[in-house]
Amino acid sequence: MDVTPEFGHWLAGFIDGEGSFIVVNTRSRPPFRFQLCQRYDNGDIVREIHRRTGLGRVCIGKPRGTTRQQIKWSIQKRDDLEALIALLDTYSLRGDKAVEYRAWREGVLLWLKVGHRGRKIHSVVELKERQRLNDYLLRLKELLHKRRKLLPLEPSQ
Repeated sequence: MDVTPEFGHWLAGFIDGEGSFIVVNTRSRPPFRFQLCQRYDNGDIVREIHRRTGLGRVCIGKPRGTTRQQIKWSIQKRDDLEALIALLDTYSLRGDKAVEYRAWREGVLLWLKVGHRGRKIHSVVELKERQRLNDYLLRLKELLHKRRKLLPLEPSQ
């Protein structure tokens, strides 16, 4: 990772304005994702972010309707999500998106601790942790998708 303090703070500001912290219902992929989309003519910026962080992947989206062609940086692999969290914990978001990030971050950390849905559960404690994660995911997804101001959202104890 080639992230200087200057670049890290710039990236945090860019993510504050353009990034999306996403929660999806899926059995085959991680339920958490981060995306940053730009018009294709801003592709050099997105490719530079990808090159310097080494996280996720960059893909080109086709134009749809009146939307121009886009370039997207997306992160969904476990190791990359952990690295993004470390990066954003070092170079903090400062706008409204900081509230969304904190809730998303807690969900990712809980998911990393509990594991994926396909893993066998070996104890009552693991079963309770899995249920806690599922409940948290449902609440988080509802709040993020309704684009409301997030209240402090703590996983239930």
